[in-house]
Amino acid sequence: MNANKKLKAAEVVIFNNEHFNDKNMNRVGSAKDTELLQKTFSKLKCDVKTIKDATLKEIRNTMNKLEKKNYEDRSALVLVILTHGQDYDLISEIIDPILRNGTLNDKPKILFIQACKGEKEVDILEAQSIPSLPSDVLMCFSTFEGFVSYRNEDGTHFIKALCETLRSRPSVDIQTNMEHVRILVKNSTRGAQVPSISSTMSSDYVFGDYV
Repeated sequence: MNANKKLKAAEVVIFNNEHFNDKNMNRVGSAKDTELLQKTFSKLKCDVKTIKDATLKEIRNTMNKLEKKNYEDRSALVLVILTHGQDYDLISEIIDPILRNGTLNDKPKILFIQACKGEKEVDILEAQSIPSLPSDVLMCFSTFEGFVSYRNEDGTHFIKALCETLRSRPSVDIQTNMEHVRILVKNSTRGAQVPSISSTMSSDYVFGDYV
């Protein structure tokens, strides 16, 4: 995106849902993911904001603010969602608000979603398609429809692979990098977890262009 060289690097908003009323639901290791994401995107000169343990109301309020925010000087908007399986409607409550923001027209709107998409498990030791969305949206899920997403006290395979890739390949466009992330996660879990990617991007986006 050479035309956007004059713009600032992307704004990154991280929703880290780590603690829950039911302590058995706490996402151990999510803090490590958040720290790694903050370091990675900060190194790429992005403006990073983290929202911890947001309620559904707080998520909606945040998205309402993002819908009205002026992004004319930004090259892209990145949302990172670290949580359990979705307890909100991804399209109407996350995607639609940013699509209604006119200052993001023709700019990448990138989502990284670390969450289970079902209950199917594959032995990590042995080892549905997403509808098309309006223009310039890249949705990156940590796992495939119907399957769990693995996490331990050190974080998740998906976020580690994502941050490793962005740090080591900053001059490569994000869609190509996500194919690399897919391979890393598949290999690190011995085929037990395979990220799912859906894109309507109309041009390449390179985080390193703004460093």
